[in-house]
Amino acid sequence: MKRSMLILVSLLSTYGVALAQKIVTGKVTTTDGSALGGVTVLEKGKNTQSITTNSGMYKITVQENATLIFRHVGYNQIEKALMGSR
Repeated sequence: MKRSMLILVSLLSTYGVALAQKIVTGKVTTTDGSALGGVTVLEKGKNTQSITTNSGMYKITVQENATLIFRHVGYNQIEKALMGSR
């Protein structure tokens, strides 16, 4: 019985974490407005990441109030904090 209860608690904990996530989409551009492909978009402190398409678009699932890190060879790294919106 203890084993079954432990598995149930683990599943409920995982479910709660999943609810606190959100999908973030966006477009990365250069200062002149040109789309920038191949940019790595990471959630700070996590292993979650995405890469922009040739048109600069990205989609990433992150925790509420996450900070995104944008990295690309030849450009300065940028960090952007997300504001909590529901």
